[in-house]
Amino acid sequence: MFKLISKTIAAVAIVSVALFGSANAKTLKIETHFTASSPNGEVAAQFAKNVEKFSGGSLKVEMFYSSSVTGKSAEVFNSAQTGIIDCDMTGAGYQTYC
Repeated sequence: MFKLISKTIAAVAIVSVALFGSANAKTLKIETHFTASSPNGEVAAQFAKNVEKFSGGSLKVEMFYSSSVTGKSAEVFNSAQTGIIDCDMTGAGYQTYC
């Protein structure tokens, strides 16, 4: 499943670069609540490498682990929504509010 998601996102990234062109690499800031050494953190790191590889280096991903930008797992989504970061890679359980 992860391979399919990675390939799909990478394909979108490649098409976006082809359509919009860029002389310089674009760096995407992605935050997650996972630690870099956790299994999910390792998957996130591999995802970042795949994006760069499949985009031919025109896209790079800067990962922020352990909610290091927002400080709170539940706030990562809001940071993506307001543009502080580009993407949220937090588990869905943190996105539910009572």
